[in-house]
Amino acid sequence: MAQLLNIWTKPAKGERMVSHESIECLTGEGLQGCVGGKTDHRQVTILSLAAWNEAQQEIGEQMDPIYRRANLLVDDIDFENTKEKILTIGNLKIK
Repeated sequence: MAQLLNIWTKPAKGERMVSHESIECLTGEGLQGCVGGKTDHRQVTILSLAAWNEAQQEIGEQMDPIYRRANLLVDDIDFENTKEKILTIGNLKIK
């Protein structure tokens, strides 16, 4: 099962991401208080720590994953072949 490492929201367009210990996820809307989740096809963005580390290695730079502006940073998920599947992250299920 995926391990949730960080939760971030964007309070307004162009604003810095805000870190949270926990947050409510609203079906069809995304994370409470986040302006980024208002599209029909994507309400929450997820970043894999392994993929982030691989990208950093490729460019030869270290950056805090908050700069990727994803909502959730997870470990132990390989996103290959996950389209149309349900991802379980703690008590949250995302399709």
